[in-house]
Amino acid sequence: MVNRPIVYPKIDPPAVPVRVPPRKAAPKPAARKLRPLSPKKKKRKLYVNQDVVTKIEGRNVYAYITDLRPNEVEVDYHWPGPKDIGDYHDTVDRRTVKALPEYDVEEKVFVKDERKWHRGEIEDYRRKDNTYLVFWRENNKPWKKYARQRELRKIK
Repeated sequence: MVNRPIVYPKIDPPAVPVRVPPRKAAPKPAARKLRPLSPKKKKRKLYVNQDVVTKIEGRNVYAYITDLRPNEVEVDYHWPGPKDIGDYHDTVDRRTVKALPEYDVEEKVFVKDERKWHRGEIEDYRRKDNTYLVFWRENNKPWKKYARQRELRKIK
């Protein structure tokens, strides 16, 4: 056996937490312009052969663009009525023309075919004539159609 003295560790007095003074609020900066919550929506650009909606003689009409000018747009449209059934060509103010929505591939839409609306899905977009290839089922048979924007509606 070794004869050594027993050494006990020294115990420090309990530590008292240091009190931190609360922070002072920073002075408010001078009044500045508030930013809008959402960024401005980009205006859709108009192009030839695009489907649009415009007001002619106080009535909303689906049309497509045949020619663009700086402040005017030439459109072709169908005017339904009891006596006045026909297709017309007219020049309208560019500010009255509103583009119809664009659709993505594999988006679910309603498509109009022979005066009936069907639930379908977009499979392809054909750029040359601005049409969408839409597939749907009716009476357990698959159907397809190249439809323009004016014949499509989004499913909400």
